[in-house]
Amino acid sequence: LLVYQDMQLLWVAATETSPLAVQISTFCQLKGLLVSIDDNANLRVSYMGTEPQTSVVGQTDSKDLNYEEMDEEHRRLLAVIREATSEHRAEPADVLSLRVQVPTVLDSSGSGDEAQRNWQKASVTCKVFVSYNGPTSLEQVTLHVDVPPPYDVQQRIIQLPPIHGSRRTPVQVPLTIKCASPAVPHTSEVLLVATYLTANGEPRTATATLDVPLCLACKAVAPVKNATYKVTISTNRPPPSLYRLFDDTIPGPLREAPGANSGVVSFLFHDGTDVTILVSKNATGRYRIQSSNFEAMWPIVNELALRLNTHYMAAGQAGEEEPFHCSFTEQLPLKEYFECVDAHFNCRKRIAELSAALAAKAREFRGVQKRLLVRFKDRNPQPLLQ
Repeated sequence: LLVYQDMQLLWVAATETSPLAVQISTFCQLKGLLVSIDDNANLRVSYMGTEPQTSVVGQTDSKDLNYEEMDEEHRRLLAVIREATSEHRAEPADVLSLRVQVPTVLDSSGSGDEAQRNWQKASVTCKVFVSYNGPTSLEQVTLHVDVPPPYDVQQRIIQLPPIHGSRRTPVQVPLTIKCASPAVPHTSEVLLVATYLTANGEPRTATATLDVPLCLACKAVAPVKNATYKVTISTNRPPPSLYRLFDDTIPGPLREAPGANSGVVSFLFHDGTDVTILVSKNATGRYRIQSSNFEAMWPIVNELALRLNTHYMAAGQAGEEEPFHCSFTEQLPLKEYFECVDAHFNCRKRIAELSAALAAKAREFRGVQKRLLVRFKDRNPQPLLQ
């Protein structure tokens, strides 16, 4: 059905059949109902709706706009939008904090000559202090410990007791770190992650890191002259005594030994690799690190740089023109680095070949087992030599 007013189409409706007669009627005080009938005597009533009102009901009493309130609301909404879209959000006031106390010497049970000879008995016990500054208490706090090889801990997931807030005495967690294998560590950083739920059920985490002391990875020995690989570190300060710089690592008998020199010190790792530090006698502030193993030099180089920075920061920078810094001015030892990469690749390749050979022998062994089982189940087995 198409309803027109003059030449303007007002209303369209689809019908299943063609109507024979159409009439506009009123039912139940509802005007504008379209009644149609077709040739099968089917009666239909269609509602065309009403015309929209042309007059708009407006507010009769008009009041002046408060531009100051509008400006204040606009600034408040901008602050909310900026805070919601910002990458750096403000830290909450009630947080869990981790503080670590790391010793510089081995534990009393592993500080003797036996522990120095046997790496399996050497250990250090760090203290982790967990505190909470919120008004309530935390019931379910879990401490996760990520220890790099070759170090290990007895328990990597520790369930902590309830931690009370309001700046009370922190919970102390002992963490004993041992050596799992006599290998040179690739890093000394241990990651601590504490997970907990707030009173509102919001999950949060707190992280802290600690560096495993040098005494757990190696021990000081008499100077060694192996110099297959060498690295020279330059500084802008006169060198201090190595005995004072590594005071917690070098034992007293080694300092008092005949021919002892405070300008040279050697360290022996648990796998037998030695690294030596020599202070240059001709140039000021130059240190040479040498070893028979290239990759074993990095822990000593890193420890030397950290201790030099700590030493000169404690001494202060008064009267100095520029701050203390360490530098490596020689050409990068890429040849030695690529040799280590090739050696590592060859080891991985050899491991893959041995694993494939072992898998083939295992399949052959399982086949022999199946044949033996078949012979054992047979009532009249043939001799094994046939």
